[in-house]
Amino acid sequence: MSNSTIELLVSLRSLLDGAAFQSDKGALALDILETAKQHSNQLGLVIFRLLTARCIYPVFKRSTAFRQLDGPKPESVLWGGEPLLFRVETSLTAHKELLNTYGSVCKIKGMLGEDRLWVADPRALNEIVQKAYDSFHEAEIFLAWHRLALGNYLTTHHGKSTLPASIDIGTRCNARFSTQYLPPIICVNTPTFTAIAHQLEDIIASKAQANGGTFGTVDIHTWLSKVSLEMIGQAGMGYSFGAMDGKQHPYLKASNQLFASINEFWFLRPFLPTLVKFGPAGFRRAVVDCLPVEKVQELKNITDTMDTTAVHIYQKKKVALANGTLEPEIAAGQDVISMLLKQNEVVPPEEQMTEEEIIAHVNALVNAGNDTTR
Repeated sequence: MSNSTIELLVSLRSLLDGAAFQSDKGALALDILETAKQHSNQLGLVIFRLLTARCIYPVFKRSTAFRQLDGPKPESVLWGGEPLLFRVETSLTAHKELLNTYGSVCKIKGMLGEDRLWVADPRALNEIVQKAYDSFHEAEIFLAWHRLALGNYLTTHHGKSTLPASIDIGTRCNARFSTQYLPPIICVNTPTFTAIAHQLEDIIASKAQANGGTFGTVDIHTWLSKVSLEMIGQAGMGYSFGAMDGKQHPYLKASNQLFASINEFWFLRPFLPTLVKFGPAGFRRAVVDCLPVEKVQELKNITDTMDTTAVHIYQKKKVALANGTLEPEIAAGQDVISMLLKQNEVVPPEEQMTEEEIIAHVNALVNAGNDTTR
């Protein structure tokens, strides 16, 4: 640390130590401000170092989490062992070598040396996924990205709040989908699924016979994405995206681009859980708006498009519920979002889901149904 920085800290310390002997708090504040102005460069350097240490410490902590386990040497300090596991040409062989060399459990280095567990034991995986999911959470990096892009929904939350008046989102959401509500949802929406499937059948037949023949080639991949969006839209939200009419809804385009755009910022992954804690959401949004980076603005526009559509769907269902006009709508008011809104009116205030959480579930439903079929 430079002499000027030490002098700055000593000056500030002496001023703070003398606070007890000064009756004029305004004079003390002016003295501190004057000292900060005289050493503005050094003060900025101190703040920068503190922020850097705050970002680096979690990375260092994660890099020693499983130091007692053996594992392969990482191929790269930056990428760790990720290329070993996810390189298409060699990943299957790599997994077999890990099993033969280290057994059913070993340590794999992630980005910037982060320790990760590699597990190949069927019984352990069953325990982790089905029984001990409260102890084996999704990586905080994964949750941070999803909270930023989609909002705070069921998958992005684990554990229960320590506040008596706040019940965790998992409990609040699961309480609304007990067995007494699932059968009506499935029964009411079965005709919807069938109608969309028949519509797809007609579209494929017409395209195959477009040239006057009895057969042809159809890009089924594109239509499956549209079918999944329309099904989850009608059954999950009581909303039609018009995907079967041959038009690409802006939401579908944005949803398809979301995770590809997120992958462009792989270098932020280790630091993201810390960065999202800097200041309120409005401040972080203002910073993003000012960044002259094309990829950043593309991701911002994608999430804005999805959020705008989700808010529109939520407001439409909320107005229909208030006016008592849910029955004539798609899914007859038995879609998932309508059920959430209905149950929100009858549960105690501390168990109610917020508007932000319900809107986030609109995005979550679409991504669960649409992204997994592409």
